[in-house]
Amino acid sequence: MLRKRRLTEAERKKMLNKLLENDLWNFVLEAEMIGGRRHLLHRILASNNKNARDIYGRSLLHRAIIEDNKELFELCLRNKLNVEARDDDGRTPLFIAVILGKQYYIDRLIEHRANINIKDNYDLSLKDIYEGKVILKGDKNE
Repeated sequence: MLRKRRLTEAERKKMLNKLLENDLWNFVLEAEMIGGRRHLLHRILASNNKNARDIYGRSLLHRAIIEDNKELFELCLRNKLNVEARDDDGRTPLFIAVILGKQYYIDRLIEHRANINIKDNYDLSLKDIYEGKVILKGDKNE
């Protein structure tokens, strides 16, 4: 019969680094947010890899906006995550907030000096998106 034992701090750090290296932080984040325990999320944000990305290049700030998770969003801002982080399409969290029409996130990102004069990988500006001049599928040829 296997006996349970508590992990040492060194073992926990080693496991966390392994998770971060393998981009499994997404899984950890979901488990922690659903489980109501935030200690591992805080460790991720305090780690050297706080700007880890998912398979689409999205940061935790992108994800917080997409999921409309204000608690996670504010936690990211307090931990100074990069408001200029770009996903694989070259879109910053501000792009995502504009696309989704989330005024709260737009205001907070601008307060944190997010650049409003940028373009994504498809040469689209925030103004183009706001004015509805684009198809947001992600392919220039569409």
